[in-house]
Amino acid sequence: PDDLPAVQARFRALLAGRDDRWAGNFRFRHADGGWRELEGRGLATRDADGRLRRLVGALTDVTERRRAERALRE
Repeated sequence: PDDLPAVQARFRALLAGRDDRWAGNFRFRHADGGWRELEGRGLATRDADGRLRRLVGALTDVTERRRAERALRE
């Protein structure tokens, strides 16, 4: 919930045509009740009039990588 406003704002900018690329990091509640850290990236494809035609994206679970990075810093 803490990450939701920033993620929504970036996604709205993509939908509104203010940006064609989206990237962000956020936490996500997993079905097992635990939290996962995700990296997301997306790209909008628009027609000649600038209307959104397609969104393509990917989410990557980076939870273990982030845990390892925190452990190294400690």
